[in-house]
Amino acid sequence: MLKTTTKTFRKWIVAIAASSLLAAQATSVAFAQGKPIKIGVLAPYSGVFAVFGPKTIEAPIRLYLEQHDNKIAGRPVEVVIADDTSKPDVMVEKARELVENQKVDVIVGLVNSAGALALRDYLDRNKVLTLITLASARELTQSRKSDAIFRVSYANGQMEPAGAVFAEHLGLKKMAGIGGDYVASRQVLEELMADFQKVGGNAPMVLWSPLGTADFSSYLAQLKQVEDQVDAVSPMLFGADGVRFFFVDVENRVQLGNLQQILDALGQAEQFQRAALIRHRSES
Repeated sequence: MLKTTTKTFRKWIVAIAASSLLAAQATSVAFAQGKPIKIGVLAPYSGVFAVFGPKTIEAPIRLYLEQHDNKIAGRPVEVVIADDTSKPDVMVEKARELVENQKVDVIVGLVNSAGALALRDYLDRNKVLTLITLASARELTQSRKSDAIFRVSYANGQMEPAGAVFAEHLGLKKMAGIGGDYVASRQVLEELMADFQKVGGNAPMVLWSPLGTADFSSYLAQLKQVEDQVDAVSPMLFGADGVRFFFVDVENRVQLGNLQQILDALGQAEQFQRAALIRHRSES
């Protein structure tokens, strides 16, 4: 089985970014001979998704450039950083600044799916080569796809059937959920719960918390009320929200299931095949 690590994922991001730039230079006047390639990193360096900007997006780009004499295809590279603060409206503002003022050749990043969707038409209209590293709203590469926009990660809807099959394999009959009340989290958790029901499961409670919730105690209290009625809880919370959820006072914490069982289940190929079958049936 292919073992995907964070280091490997980062290499993929940089390799695809470099390949895209090389392809673009053949037809774009922006890549005049000897002109520096300007990469705009549009990512969160503050706010709920702050961890993704410097570590997941910028760091692998810097590493690649350090290992390749700060060049792509023999041309020097300039990296321009734009902090979108994890907010959709700021993402739009910063993207326009990168394109219209900084004159970047490519934008790499985009984490917040709502912001990415808001940016889609602008990027498409201006033919801005864009590499999405994390924003997973499925529309970006499906119903609202663009010849200028690519993703190097996943789209919502690709993995959820596997979660439902793993739950069934573990003998889970009832599962509660909590997710962030925004595009990406809703798409993932709603799809997971729908697929869970397709394999005979039941979801008696699903809660939605605002992005950037500071205290999850009240949500944990609600989950505690159904603890005896469910076999597991599926938290679909990302960035700082996920950290805050798991580190609330231990006396309020509900049983989230046996992680080792889940990891063991991941090694069974037939479970992946069944997950693919569920997805195929739902799309046909």
